[in-house]
Amino acid sequence: MNDFLVTLENTRVSIFIRETDSFLGFPTILTTHAFAYCFIMATNMIVCLRMLGFAKSIPFKPLRRLFPVMWIGLVLTTITGGLLVMAAAEKRVPNPILWVKMVLIAVATPMMWKFQMKVFDDPAVNESNIPASARTMAVWQLVLWMLIMISGRLIPYSATILGDGY
Repeated sequence: MNDFLVTLENTRVSIFIRETDSFLGFPTILTTHAFAYCFIMATNMIVCLRMLGFAKSIPFKPLRRLFPVMWIGLVLTTITGGLLVMAAAEKRVPNPILWVKMVLIAVATPMMWKFQMKVFDDPAVNESNIPASARTMAVWQLVLWMLIMISGRLIPYSATILGDGY
């Protein structure tokens, strides 16, 4: 496994991301990763808080238009996150904080899809009859994406948290 990580870390893309002086390397990928998370978090928060009864003056069903923004954010974070991991594969892949983040994403992503289908694609659901299960899902979406953001922010500090080697 270690040989694979070393090989991954020594690809042209990884070296470019890690070692280039160009703004197109690490800074751009990290910034894109952060902005893409903003797409997910902001739109998710708007939808979830509306589902929980906040901002009742905002019409409910048109919020469905925010889901493509969430999905674009997810695709961008997946691509940029993969590139960031590749650039430091030997340190990042064994990192337990990264794996916690991956598990949280693996739970939050299908839940986000189910949330979209259950609430916004179901003609029976409207402003006055939001199912309790949808409200519960909204709370879980807020919690999961917040934990994903926090775990992502902790990854650069892994050596401080977990000790040398991370």
